[in-house]
Amino acid sequence: MTDPILMLGGTGVMGTAIARLLRAAHPHLPLLIAARGFGRAKRLADELGNAQAIEADVDLPNLGLSASVRFSAVAVLLRDLGYNSIRAAQARGVPIVLISEAAFELAPIAALFARGPSRSAIVMMGHSHGGIPMLLAASRLPEYRNVQAVRVGVVFDPEDPLPPGAQIDMERIAGSGPPPLALRQGRWSWLGVGETAGHVVTTARGDRLEAEAYGLPDILSLADLAPGADITLLGAEGRTARGSDGRPGHEVTIEIDGEDLSGRPSLRRWRLIDPEGNAMLGARGIALALERLSGITGQTPDPGLYFPEKLILPKDAVERLSLWGMDLVEETVS
Repeated sequence: MTDPILMLGGTGVMGTAIARLLRAAHPHLPLLIAARGFGRAKRLADELGNAQAIEADVDLPNLGLSASVRFSAVAVLLRDLGYNSIRAAQARGVPIVLISEAAFELAPIAALFARGPSRSAIVMMGHSHGGIPMLLAASRLPEYRNVQAVRVGVVFDPEDPLPPGAQIDMERIAGSGPPPLALRQGRWSWLGVGETAGHVVTTARGDRLEAEAYGLPDILSLADLAPGADITLLGAEGRTARGSDGRPGHEVTIEIDGEDLSGRPSLRRWRLIDPEGNAMLGARGIALALERLSGITGQTPDPGLYFPEKLILPKDAVERLSLWGMDLVEETVS
């Protein structure tokens, strides 16, 4: 029998969404729902079935867990300032995914990996929405011979707020971090005054929204996939397309400028809309990574330091999104 996936912060908005996605896709996959409050964890575990609630605390060595507690992978769905979660995973030799770190916050993770490179697979997924927007952009890059610019835009509807944990992360990143990291003409730089704001993202309704550049790890992933291109991750707020139930969806736009495979200039835009909102889109990306880490969709990855595109093939992500009822649709660029 497969050991369970340990979900730290499993009762939050994101954790609950991920757990339900995994349960729907894999009824026999055991889950270990961990939280400081046992009651909420037990209620979710009872709802899911084939799940167990457990108390865990990222501020304690070994997460406060007995050495006899076994798991196949760890999902850290809250901020772990001391990275006891990584140490617990390394001690057991199991893979782990972390979702809260901006590009400028990855050094402690890299240091822990360097001290024990053969212990665990560590996946850095502080990307926007579980890496889904980045994977969507990556899926279109093979259609270009030369890429000059990649612009990834996400549109948040005011009626679909970020989950509390994600909101705290974004406030921390904006308040204490450096300006967003960007790749311009093949060179890394921190965006200067006047370069962060003033961008534009177009919605499915045709609204042109003022957008701001973000310094999340999407930039690092896409820089490897499109070396030499100008790469920007943008966020905007405005009214998004509605789902069939009338609730706001979440929009992702991908714009790529360059030369197509025949050498002709090519500026193209694609859009994906998740009718269930921004938290669900992020949950989908993390669920895909956990499937890979737990071994239920193939061989588990070797110990190493990973970004999501090294675990999830972009075309596979697009196919799964289609199975969930979402397609990446090309639009006319005006």
